[in-house]
Parts: sequence; structure tokens; C-alpha cells
Amino acid sequence: MPERRARAEADELLHVVGHDLMRPLATVLESAGVLENSVAALDTDSRRALEMLLVEAHRLESMLNDLRTYARDGTDSDSRGPVDCGRVLDGAIAMARRAITGTGAVVSAVQLPVVYGSRSQMLHVFHQLIDNAIKFRSERPPRIHVEALRQGEHWVFRFTDNGIGIEPRHHEAVFGLFQRLHEGDDYPGSGLGLALVRRIVERHGGHAWVESDLGRGARFCFTLPAYERRGSRNVTEVGAR
Repeated sequence: MPERRARAEADELLHVVGHDLMRPLATVLESAGVLENSVAALDTDSRRALEMLLVEAHRLESMLNDLRTYARDGTDSDSRGPVDCGRVLDGAIAMARRAITGTGAVVSAVQLPVVYGSRSQMLHVFHQLIDNAIKFRSERPPRIHVEALRQGEHWVFRFTDNGIGIEPRHHEAVFGLFQRLHEGDDYPGSGLGLALVRRIVERHGGHAWVESDLGRGARFCFTLPAYERRGSRNVTEVGAR
């Protein structure tokens, strides 16, 4: 199909561009590292400029890495089959263990189903939504609850948190490429995480959305095709004790 071929070519272009741009960036970081080792010989303004250079270079590095992930993980090339979402959640929690421990976060869940899809891409979706909930936490320790409800031939997953929330007028914007609602370094990131979540979900025949109000937490939802049997594992509660 022409549309599918064009999409694959665009993905390949994104991946190649992201890869090629890493070369000059690596040179910039290497040169900045040499200067940093000689920081004692620099005056105050020069040290401040070097610090800004390193911060922005590392931010660009993160954006390029996420861009390559967006191009690679959104494709249909990964093998698909039955995916036990209870095990996927366990894996996502393990990946986020440092952030969970450091913030006193607790992740809870009811029994999660088996769906049809790519385990590695589902792992990315689950981890991104947990990481997002922890990143945009309120003054209270993060609380994240994961559940799934059956609707016809799909499961509706809901990741509910007690974070800072999102104004309704921004509900679509958060899924855009390089969309960051908060300026500065309070909430670091490239702005690609939720775009990749939606991309993966849509490639699996589902859709993703958010329900939220500012200051009242958020509920990120998405649908996935069901599989003919339920997962046998029951994830109850993990995280800070």
C-alpha cells in the first residue's frame, strides 16, 4: 500500500537523520568535556557558558535518542502475539525502580489481561506512562493505579495518577511531537514520550487519550485488541512501603 510504504520511508528517514546528527553532537560533547577538565583556567562567565553548552548538548542528545526510538519502535517490524500485561507491568516497574524508590511512589493494579501485540512495545508504553506520572507528580508521593476493562474485542487500559494534572485545552497537545507544556528544567524531557505511546497504540489498532483537570491528577487511557484468554497473574501493589 502506498500509504504504508510512505510511512515506512518517513520512519527510516527519521532514524537515519537522528543517527547522523549524533556524530557532530558527539564531537561537541567531547570538546566540551576537554574544556570542562580545564575549568580551573576559565573565568566565571566562561564556566557559566560551558555549563549551559553541556546542558543543552545533553538535552539535544536525549531528543535525538528519543527521535530514533520514535522512528524504530513505532514500526510494525516487531513480532506480535499474546502479551501478558501483568508481566509487562512488572517489567515496567523494574525499569522505573529508581524513580519509584526515590519519590516514594506506589504502583497498584488489578489483574491485567492478555492482549495481542508486541511485548517490547507494550513495555515501552507502560514504562512511559509510569515515568510520566512520577515526573509530573504533585507535592504528595505519586500514586499510580493501573486497570483494564473489557469492551467488545478490545481492552481499555487506564493509568490513573494523583499528579499535577493537565488543563483540558492541552489534552491533545500532550500527544504531539516535541510538545512540552512546561518550560525550564522543572520537568525535563524531549516531548516525545506520549507521542510514542499514541503511535504504538495506534499501530496496534487502538487509540490513546487523557482525562484530566489541572491540579486533580490525570488518567491516561488506551485500547488494545483482546486475546482469547485472560492473564493468570494478579499484580496487587508494589513500590514504596
